Amino acid sequence: MVLLAGATTSDILAKGDLGGIMRWVAATILALVFYGFAGQALAEKRVALVIGNSSYRNVPSLPNPRNDAAEIASLFRTAGFSKVDDRRDLGISDMRRAISDFAEMASDADVAVVYFAGHGIEVDGANYVIPVDAKLSRDFDIEDEAVSLDRILKSIEPTRRLRLVILDACRDNPFLKTMKRTIASRSIGRGLAKVEPAISDTLIAFAAKAGSVALDGDTKNSPFTAALLHNIAAPGLDLRIAFGRVRDEVLKVTNRHQEPFVYGSLGGSVISIVDAPKLPPPPTTDDIVWNAVKDSTSPGVFEEFIAKFPTTPHLKAAESRRDELKQAQAAAAARIPPPPTADEIVWTAIKDSNYPAIFDDFLSKFPASKHRTEAQSRSDELKKQIAAAAARVPPPPTADEVVWDAIKGSTYPAIFDDFASKFPASPHLADALTRRDELKKQIAATQAPPPPPPRISSGPRSRDRAIPRSSTSSRANMRRARTLRTHDSAGMS
Repeated sequence: MVLLAGATTSDILAKGDLGGIMRWVAATILALVFYGFAGQALAEKRVALVIGNSSYRNVPSLPNPRNDAAEIASLFRTAGFSKVDDRRDLGISDMRRAISDFAEMASDADVAVVYFAGHGIEVDGANYVIPVDAKLSRDFDIEDEAVSLDRILKSIEPTRRLRLVILDACRDNPFLKTMKRTIASRSIGRGLAKVEPAISDTLIAFAAKAGSVALDGDTKNSPFTAALLHNIAAPGLDLRIAFGRVRDEVLKVTNRHQEPFVYGSLGGSVISIVDAPKLPPPPTTDDIVWNAVKDSTSPGVFEEFIAKFPTTPHLKAAESRRDELKQAQAAAAARIPPPPTADEIVWTAIKDSNYPAIFDDFLSKFPASKHRTEAQSRSDELKKQIAAAAARVPPPPTADEVVWDAIKGSTYPAIFDDFASKFPASPHLADALTRRDELKKQIAATQAPPPPPPRISSGPRSRDRAIPRSSTSSRANMRRARTLRTHDSAGMS
């Protein structure tokens, strides 16, 4: 067997190149992993239809759907979908044809996803997505000029494992302002209506829950689609958890003004857009040892291999090789150096392995090996690393963390009172109460009564106040005048 740069295992063993053996073992494991991933990617058929309607002809255009659809389509391609049908600004005829074509594509698929970004509407409890050429001057025109959600669901009914419809179509609808009602009792909703899929393993995700309106956002993607891009394609992440994280992210970035909602149900197994990679089982110890020793020129190696692995599928090959070497050694036994022990060969082959089970198997097969302590230490170290890596997965943010991030900059004391009542055990309780008290003090300060105006003295004679005080003679004249008046008054009495 050819290894690296044309070298064979016999060349490496002849030279005592144990590093070469290790490179061979690593290459073998890498090949197994690669073929395991490739087999998984080819195991199922996943298809997607992505439609982004921005350039509406009879109402103002929407800036984000074309961007949203482009990035969602790219995400599905990167995730390894077998086929992604990516469409833009479809009129009614093209939209119906696209859905019809996709129905054929999805008929033998394991996973089928339909994503639509644009305007949607609910009429009499039925939901519709709106093509770019719709006029909808009357409510009666809805079935002629729009595509029903029921039609989309029927297109993916034959899909085997997962049917998923994602509608970023709950925006504030401008058609409602001009649409004439032909029947007074006909209802036209705000946003989309609640829906319950008739087929199991079907999910329908709305950008906003039934009866509410989604925000288009002030960036290149809507809040809902941005959250989808962050969460939905995580390998191995169950869709129910993925959409829960989408909901939390949208609530946070919209200050709880928009809450996405998912309708439908899935079974008990994990269902994800991108399956978690399945690592093949590690090679067994006897395979590793056999690949390391099969070209050895020492019969003792094969004797020990046979003794240690009596049930190995390589037993007959090992016995044949042992007997062959013994016959060749008969004439030159003195020149043959003592062979390395099996545990030495195994240890050299496995000492840098990342699988704890290989070291546990080594300990069970070679309990008296001088490498026993090293093997035990390596096994314990790897188990700790695996446990630490599992512990580093962060938990999702708690409800009080999400709410606190949304309200902590508020200037209304009542919001912090409400927070304290809803989350009495929150670590942010003290901050909330402090903020509330500060705001109440600020409000009380702004509502304090103004100081009273200065009072005007009410002396006995206003003419005395008019006499200037800057002149000494003037003050003397005033004193004489008061004295004269006092005398006059006394005489009159």
